[in-house]
Amino acid sequence: MGGLRSAVTSMLLILLMVACSPSKEVTQAPQSQDEAGIIIQGTSSQVQTVLSQSSEYRLLNKEQNLYEVKGMNLEQVHALAPQITAEKNFYFDNLVSSSRKSKQLESVYTKLTMDEAPQPSQKLPPALKDCDLSIQEKPTATLSLTSDVLSQSRTINLSETPGFSGIQSTPHKDHDSALEFRWDVLAPSLSSIPQQDKKGETFEFTPDSVGMYQIILVAKDDRNACDVFVGRFLVTDNPDVEFARDDEERPAIDLKHFTHLAKVEAQKAWETATGKGIKIAVLDTGVQYNHPAIKFNLAVNEQEKSGEVGSDDDNNGFSDDTLGWDFINGDNKPFDDEGHGSHVSGLAASHLIGTAKDATVIPVKVLNAAGGGDLASIVAGIYYAVDNGAQVINASLGGAFPEFQAMLEAVEYANSKGVVFIAAAGNDNLDLSLPQNNTWPAEFDIENVVSVAATGINNALASYSNFGKEETDVAAPGGDAGEPVYSLATVNTHGAQFVGSGGTSMASPIVAGIAALLLETNPSLTPAEVKKALMDGGKDVQALDDVVGSGKLLNAPAALELVSLDASLQ
Repeated sequence: MGGLRSAVTSMLLILLMVACSPSKEVTQAPQSQDEAGIIIQGTSSQVQTVLSQSSEYRLLNKEQNLYEVKGMNLEQVHALAPQITAEKNFYFDNLVSSSRKSKQLESVYTKLTMDEAPQPSQKLPPALKDCDLSIQEKPTATLSLTSDVLSQSRTINLSETPGFSGIQSTPHKDHDSALEFRWDVLAPSLSSIPQQDKKGETFEFTPDSVGMYQIILVAKDDRNACDVFVGRFLVTDNPDVEFARDDEERPAIDLKHFTHLAKVEAQKAWETATGKGIKIAVLDTGVQYNHPAIKFNLAVNEQEKSGEVGSDDDNNGFSDDTLGWDFINGDNKPFDDEGHGSHVSGLAASHLIGTAKDATVIPVKVLNAAGGGDLASIVAGIYYAVDNGAQVINASLGGAFPEFQAMLEAVEYANSKGVVFIAAAGNDNLDLSLPQNNTWPAEFDIENVVSVAATGINNALASYSNFGKEETDVAAPGGDAGEPVYSLATVNTHGAQFVGSGGTSMASPIVAGIAALLLETNPSLTPAEVKKALMDGGKDVQALDDVVGSGKLLNAPAALELVSLDASLQ
């Protein structure tokens, strides 16, 4: 929705706090490109020179001397420290698909804010009833707050109730009658809040689920001319961690709906390896860490768990990081307030449905409740995962943005430490062999990067999956409308523990789990050897021959057979 007019942009429901002194430290990641700064990395003296002249800075990784600074541009940074590594940070709205109840209605509202007419086939929401959308001269209004819940931040807690009001702007000289205000809410898919058509100058509601909400204000005048104003905010939660106990009984489940396990023959592979002792870092929207299907698979940092609250007991630069880290909010609770990260984590390492059922997950939250995120947080997340013992990183995120140097160097750092980097190839049905089509980080030409395409119900390439013989390495079940991939849900009002979804985002953690099986079987494997086994260990599928590097559907037992301690990958 980056093309909304400035009047709509001003409805983002936040009053920015202006730094009143130099070098103010902040912990929140940017939620728009306007808030993004410059990523810097260098020696301590170089970094301190730049920090001293910045208006704000965000510490990303102390050990790596990695920061984001604001209040200056690249030229100013290099003038202060010519040898420092610096790159502009970027924010992206849709690094993973954020789920709303009705994407069609969202499309209608978005078109109207951009002065575009909806398609004739598009269903109009009730709030637009009686509106004459052909009238070009629109009424003007302002969407504002009636409560202070959102006055300091665009992210609120689940229990809070925001209030909004519609304010009529200067009336038109020929149409000075009072405007009629109508309200609508576009809520996350697991919310129970219905479609709205509330009338009145004020409106309030209590969100019932985590995720992204959009408040819609429709202003209608006496001509039936209407305009639409949109405000976006995020709803999160920070529940206390319910650590799994040694004597706690693990739940069981009927696996008939979890068809991804059968497709890659994971249960047969478990006779050889289960991923025990292997840590998989999931760079995503976080994890619903109290979910009964993942709480037994969390990579708990025992030194921090038993240490002093508020101190950095393991000296890694992150205080109390018992479960991982939240680079969006700058805290030690990487809770999943979107749903994507929990779904991904379960497919990699849940004792019930993960392809590596005994591996553990390091949750690294680098995306917000809207599924958006910034380059600096992702880069910081990669360094954190590597430095905190991950042997496998799963990145079910990415897009057709530039080949950023900072991200490239972070993935190369992972490679230098022997960490396998599994990345989703993307869901745009693009031929990545064409020079105009790119998706990063999946297309980085580094030996530890495994680019994953998705297959559908018939084991052929899924209709949405990106592809390319040289650009994608392996294929794994990603699900489609006929056979979605089921995995963990985050907090929701329906009490749903599992939900179905589809995408290369789902295929990638399935591969990450199998990579963990390989590393348990043969811990001396290099990332290149793991990648080769993943590509060679599969079942030939003719439909994949010319679109995926392996030409196969990944098969866990076949890949394991290639890396047994007495086998050779040469």
